[in-house]
Amino acid sequence: MEEVYIIGVGMFRFGKYPEKSVKQMTQEVLESLLADCPVEKKDIEAAWFSNSFWGIVTGQHSIRGQVALTPLGIQGIPVMNVENACAGATSALHGAYLGIKAGQYDVALALGVEKMYNPENKQAMFEMFMSNADVEFIRAIIEAFQADERRKAEEAAARGEAKSGGGGGGRSPFMDIYAMAARMHMEKYGTTQRQLAVIAAKNHYHASLNPLAQYQVDMSVEEVLADRPVAYPLTRAMCAPMGDGASAALLCSGR
Repeated sequence: MEEVYIIGVGMFRFGKYPEKSVKQMTQEVLESLLADCPVEKKDIEAAWFSNSFWGIVTGQHSIRGQVALTPLGIQGIPVMNVENACAGATSALHGAYLGIKAGQYDVALALGVEKMYNPENKQAMFEMFMSNADVEFIRAIIEAFQADERRKAEEAAARGEAKSGGGGGGRSPFMDIYAMAARMHMEKYGTTQRQLAVIAAKNHYHASLNPLAQYQVDMSVEEVLADRPVAYPLTRAMCAPMGDGASAALLCSGR
Protein backbone atom coordinates (compact mmCIF):
# COMPACT_ATOMS: atom_id res chain seq x y z
CA MET A 1 0.00 0.00 0.00
CA GLU A 2 1.61 3.22 -1.19
CA GLU A 3 2.09 6.28 0.93
CA VAL A 4 0.55 9.30 -0.81
CA TYR A 5 1.83 12.86 -0.62
CA ILE A 6 0.43 16.18 -1.78
CA ILE A 7 3.52 17.85 -3.22
CA GLY A 8 2.00 20.96 -4.73
CA VAL A 9 -1.16 23.07 -4.76
CA GLY A 10 -2.51 25.82 -6.96
CA MET A 11 -5.33 28.33 -6.64
CA PHE A 12 -6.30 31.82 -7.67
CA ARG A 13 -8.51 34.28 -5.88
CA PHE A 14 -12.17 33.32 -5.95
CA GLY A 15 -14.42 36.05 -7.31
CA LYS A 16 -16.70 37.11 -10.15
CA TYR A 17 -14.98 36.73 -13.52
CA PRO A 18 -17.51 37.12 -16.34
CA GLU A 19 -14.65 37.57 -18.82
CA LYS A 20 -12.95 34.24 -17.99
CA SER A 21 -13.84 30.87 -19.45
CA VAL A 22 -13.45 27.48 -17.78
CA LYS A 23 -10.47 26.84 -20.05
CA GLN A 24 -8.80 30.08 -18.97
CA MET A 25 -9.33 29.35 -15.29
CA THR A 26 -7.97 25.83 -15.79
CA GLN A 27 -4.82 27.25 -17.36
CA GLU A 28 -4.31 29.76 -14.57
CA VAL A 29 -4.69 27.26 -11.76
CA LEU A 30 -2.47 24.69 -13.50
CA GLU A 31 0.28 27.31 -13.90
CA SER A 32 -0.08 28.15 -10.23
CA LEU A 33 0.22 24.49 -9.32
CA LEU A 34 3.29 23.78 -11.46
CA ALA A 35 5.01 26.85 -10.01
CA ASP A 36 4.59 25.30 -6.56
CA CYS A 37 6.35 21.97 -7.16
CA PRO A 38 9.28 20.50 -9.16
CA VAL A 39 7.10 18.56 -11.61
CA GLU A 40 6.50 18.97 -15.35
CA LYS A 41 3.32 18.24 -17.29
CA LYS A 42 4.90 15.15 -18.83
CA ASP A 43 5.26 13.63 -15.36
CA ILE A 44 1.50 13.57 -14.75
CA GLU A 45 0.15 10.05 -15.28
CA ALA A 46 -3.56 10.57 -14.61
CA ALA A 47 -5.95 13.42 -13.88
CA TRP A 48 -9.24 13.87 -12.06
CA PHE A 49 -11.13 16.95 -13.26
CA SER A 50 -14.06 18.30 -11.29
CA ASN A 51 -16.74 20.53 -12.81
CA SER A 52 -20.52 20.50 -12.40
CA PHE A 53 -21.92 23.45 -14.36
CA TRP A 54 -19.97 23.93 -17.60
CA GLY A 55 -22.54 21.87 -19.46
CA ILE A 56 -25.47 23.94 -18.20
CA VAL A 57 -24.03 27.16 -19.58
CA THR A 58 -22.34 26.07 -22.82
CA GLY A 59 -23.50 22.50 -23.46
CA GLN A 60 -20.01 21.11 -22.77
CA HIS A 61 -20.75 17.74 -21.19
CA SER A 62 -19.09 14.30 -21.03
CA ILE A 63 -15.42 15.14 -21.63
CA ARG A 64 -14.91 18.39 -19.77
CA GLY A 65 -11.51 17.46 -18.36
CA GLN A 66 -10.18 16.38 -21.74
CA VAL A 67 -11.44 19.59 -23.37
CA ALA A 68 -9.90 21.80 -20.68
CA LEU A 69 -6.56 19.99 -20.32
CA THR A 70 -5.69 19.05 -23.92
CA PRO A 71 -4.93 22.65 -25.02
CA LEU A 72 -2.54 22.84 -22.08
CA GLY A 73 -0.51 19.86 -23.27
CA ILE A 74 -1.97 17.29 -20.90
CA GLN A 75 -3.28 14.44 -23.04
CA GLY A 76 -2.76 10.77 -23.72
CA ILE A 77 -3.38 9.94 -20.06
CA PRO A 78 -6.51 8.75 -18.23
CA VAL A 79 -8.75 11.73 -17.40
CA MET A 80 -11.61 11.06 -14.99
CA ASN A 81 -14.43 13.59 -14.98
CA VAL A 82 -15.96 14.20 -11.55
CA GLU A 83 -19.33 15.85 -10.97
CA ASN A 84 -20.33 16.06 -7.32
CA ALA A 85 -21.61 19.58 -6.59
CA CYS A 86 -19.88 21.24 -3.61
CA ALA A 87 -17.85 18.08 -2.96
CA GLY A 88 -16.55 17.90 -6.54
CA ALA A 89 -12.95 18.98 -6.01
CA THR A 90 -12.71 16.92 -2.82
CA SER A 91 -13.96 13.90 -4.77
CA ALA A 92 -11.34 14.55 -7.46
CA LEU A 93 -8.66 14.63 -4.78
CA HIS A 94 -10.03 11.40 -3.32
CA GLY A 95 -9.89 9.72 -6.73
CA ALA A 96 -6.30 10.77 -7.34
CA TYR A 97 -5.38 9.51 -3.86
CA LEU A 98 -6.99 6.14 -4.50
CA GLY A 99 -5.25 5.79 -7.87
CA ILE A 100 -1.85 6.24 -6.25
CA LYS A 101 -2.75 4.23 -3.14
CA ALA A 102 -3.68 1.30 -5.39
CA GLY A 103 -0.28 1.46 -7.07
CA GLN A 104 -1.64 2.39 -10.50
CA TYR A 105 0.04 5.79 -10.71
CA ASP A 106 2.97 7.63 -9.17
CA VAL A 107 1.90 11.18 -10.03
CA ALA A 108 -1.73 12.26 -10.33
CA LEU A 109 -3.48 15.59 -10.78
CA ALA A 110 -6.68 16.66 -9.02
CA LEU A 111 -8.25 19.84 -10.35
CA GLY A 112 -11.57 21.55 -9.68
CA VAL A 113 -12.85 24.53 -11.62
CA GLU A 114 -16.27 26.14 -11.48
CA LYS A 115 -17.78 29.15 -13.21
CA MET A 116 -21.04 30.12 -11.51
CA TYR A 117 -21.28 33.85 -12.21
CA ASN A 118 -23.07 34.34 -15.52
CA PRO A 119 -24.89 37.70 -15.33
CA GLU A 120 -25.98 37.46 -18.95
CA ASN A 121 -27.66 34.11 -18.36
CA LYS A 122 -29.57 34.22 -15.09
CA GLN A 123 -31.64 31.18 -16.08
CA ALA A 124 -28.44 29.13 -16.22
CA MET A 125 -27.44 30.40 -12.78
CA PHE A 126 -30.83 29.32 -11.43
CA GLU A 127 -30.48 25.87 -13.05
CA MET A 128 -27.07 25.47 -11.42
CA PHE A 129 -28.61 25.76 -7.99
CA MET A 130 -31.51 23.51 -8.98
CA SER A 131 -29.14 20.76 -10.11
CA ASN A 132 -27.42 20.67 -6.71
CA ALA A 133 -30.38 18.95 -5.10
CA ASP A 134 -33.32 16.69 -5.88
CA VAL A 135 -34.93 18.89 -8.55
CA GLU A 136 -38.41 17.48 -7.94
CA PHE A 137 -38.15 18.34 -4.25
CA ILE A 138 -36.76 21.82 -4.94
CA ARG A 139 -39.52 22.59 -7.45
CA ALA A 140 -42.13 21.51 -4.93
CA ILE A 141 -40.59 23.73 -2.25
CA ILE A 142 -40.42 26.74 -4.60
CA GLU A 143 -44.04 26.21 -5.66
CA ALA A 144 -45.05 26.08 -1.99
CA PHE A 145 -43.21 29.35 -1.29
CA GLN A 146 -44.81 31.00 -4.32
CA ALA A 147 -48.27 29.81 -3.30
CA ASP A 148 -47.71 31.17 0.20
CA GLU A 149 -46.66 34.54 -1.20
CA ARG A 150 -49.73 34.69 -3.42
CA ARG A 151 -51.92 33.92 -0.41
CA LYS A 152 -50.25 36.65 1.64
CA ALA A 153 -50.64 39.14 -1.22
CA GLU A 154 -54.34 38.30 -1.59
CA GLU A 155 -54.88 38.66 2.16
CA ALA A 156 -53.06 42.00 2.15
CA ALA A 157 -55.14 43.20 -0.81
CA ALA A 158 -58.32 42.19 0.98
CA ARG A 159 -57.23 44.32 3.94
CA GLY A 160 -56.41 47.20 1.63
CA GLU A 161 -52.69 47.03 2.38
CA ALA A 162 -49.94 47.73 -0.11
CA LYS A 163 -48.17 44.64 -1.42
CA SER A 164 -45.01 43.89 0.52
CA GLY A 165 -41.95 42.96 -1.41
CA GLY A 166 -41.48 39.59 0.33
CA GLY A 167 -41.05 36.22 -1.27
CA GLY A 168 -37.40 36.50 -2.00
CA GLY A 169 -37.58 39.68 -4.08
CA GLY A 170 -33.92 40.51 -4.80
CA ARG A 171 -32.66 37.25 -3.38
CA SER A 172 -32.42 33.65 -4.40
CA PRO A 173 -35.31 31.43 -3.27
CA PHE A 174 -32.61 29.00 -2.20
CA MET A 175 -31.88 31.25 0.76
CA ASP A 176 -35.42 30.48 1.92
CA ILE A 177 -34.70 26.78 1.55
CA TYR A 178 -31.42 27.03 3.46
CA ALA A 179 -33.14 29.06 6.16
CA MET A 180 -35.85 26.43 6.44
CA ALA A 181 -33.19 23.74 6.90
CA ALA A 182 -31.53 25.88 9.57
CA ARG A 183 -34.83 26.27 11.43
CA MET A 184 -35.38 22.50 11.26
CA HIS A 185 -31.93 22.02 12.79
CA MET A 186 -32.76 24.54 15.51
CA GLU A 187 -35.99 22.75 16.34
CA LYS A 188 -34.41 19.31 16.40
CA TYR A 189 -31.18 20.06 18.24
CA GLY A 190 -31.85 23.32 20.05
CA THR A 191 -29.33 25.20 17.95
CA THR A 192 -29.49 28.97 18.39
CA GLN A 193 -29.11 31.74 15.85
CA ARG A 194 -26.06 32.94 17.77
CA GLN A 195 -24.39 29.53 17.42
CA LEU A 196 -24.90 29.72 13.66
CA ALA A 197 -23.40 33.22 13.73
CA VAL A 198 -20.34 31.87 15.56
CA ILE A 199 -19.73 29.50 12.62
CA ALA A 200 -20.04 32.36 10.12
CA ALA A 201 -17.75 34.62 12.17
CA LYS A 202 -15.15 31.84 12.33
CA ASN A 203 -15.27 31.47 8.54
CA HIS A 204 -14.99 35.24 8.00
CA TYR A 205 -11.95 35.29 10.29
CA HIS A 206 -10.27 32.52 8.30
CA ALA A 207 -11.07 34.36 5.05
CA SER A 208 -9.45 37.52 6.41
CA LEU A 209 -6.18 35.57 6.62
CA ASN A 210 -6.43 34.15 3.09
CA PRO A 211 -5.46 36.54 0.25
CA LEU A 212 -7.21 34.19 -2.21
CA ALA A 213 -10.59 34.27 -0.45
CA GLN A 214 -13.43 36.02 -2.26
CA TYR A 215 -14.16 38.26 0.74
CA GLN A 216 -11.48 39.05 3.32
CA VAL A 217 -13.41 40.98 5.96
CA ASP A 218 -13.18 39.79 9.56
CA MET A 219 -16.56 39.95 11.32
CA SER A 220 -17.44 39.44 14.94
CA VAL A 221 -20.40 37.35 16.05
CA GLU A 222 -22.28 40.56 16.89
CA GLU A 223 -21.57 42.00 13.44
CA VAL A 224 -22.82 38.81 11.77
CA LEU A 225 -26.03 38.95 13.78
CA ALA A 226 -26.52 42.65 13.05
CA ASP A 227 -26.06 42.27 9.30
CA ARG A 228 -29.06 42.63 6.98
CA PRO A 229 -31.66 39.87 7.53
CA VAL A 230 -32.17 37.54 4.58
CA ALA A 231 -34.46 34.79 5.85
CA TYR A 232 -34.56 33.89 9.54
CA PRO A 233 -32.24 32.80 11.06
CA LEU A 234 -29.84 33.80 8.28
CA THR A 235 -28.32 37.23 7.89
CA ARG A 236 -26.36 38.27 4.83
CA ALA A 237 -23.04 37.48 6.56
CA MET A 238 -24.18 33.87 6.99
CA CYS A 239 -24.85 33.36 3.27
CA ALA A 240 -22.32 32.18 0.71
CA PRO A 241 -21.49 34.55 -2.17
CA MET A 242 -21.81 33.71 -5.85
CA GLY A 243 -18.41 33.33 -7.45
CA ASP A 244 -15.97 31.58 -9.77
CA GLY A 245 -12.81 29.78 -8.82
CA ALA A 246 -10.41 26.92 -9.29
CA SER A 247 -7.94 24.92 -7.26
CA ALA A 248 -5.58 22.05 -7.95
CA ALA A 249 -3.32 19.59 -6.17
CA LEU A 250 -0.58 17.29 -7.36
CA LEU A 251 -0.22 13.97 -5.56
CA CYS A 252 2.63 11.48 -5.70
CA SER A 253 3.56 8.12 -4.28
CA GLY A 254 6.20 7.58 -1.63
CA ARG A 255 8.51 5.98 -4.14
